[in-house]
Amino acid sequence: MPALDRWAPAVMRRRLARQPRQRLMFDTPYGPARGTSVTVDRDGQRLRIRYAAAATIDQIMTGPPEAIADAQSAFAEQFAPSEDLQDDASITSGLQAGASLYSATSDGSIFSVSVD
Repeated sequence: MPALDRWAPAVMRRRLARQPRQRLMFDTPYGPARGTSVTVDRDGQRLRIRYAAAATIDQIMTGPPEAIADAQSAFAEQFAPSEDLQDDASITSGLQAGASLYSATSDGSIFSVSVD
């Protein structure tokens, strides 16, 4: 895992017994993303949780810090301040089968929750 080798201190790397998780590409309202997915089955419904980075940022994570910061800045430009914020409780209370919710931050992190 090149990013771990580059950014984690040696003492941390020695303590970790890590295996790379399968990473998948998926589309989001913020553009393509690459990350991990976990599915939980409960009472006949499947909840899928995905955590990822914008694909433009993910592909340069082993590059120089300046390139990563530039990619994050470019990603952040798509976010404009909004005064029309919705109440989170009203959004999540209506999550039905087949629905997906997405959240992204200016650093390129993308979080998604889906009910199947």
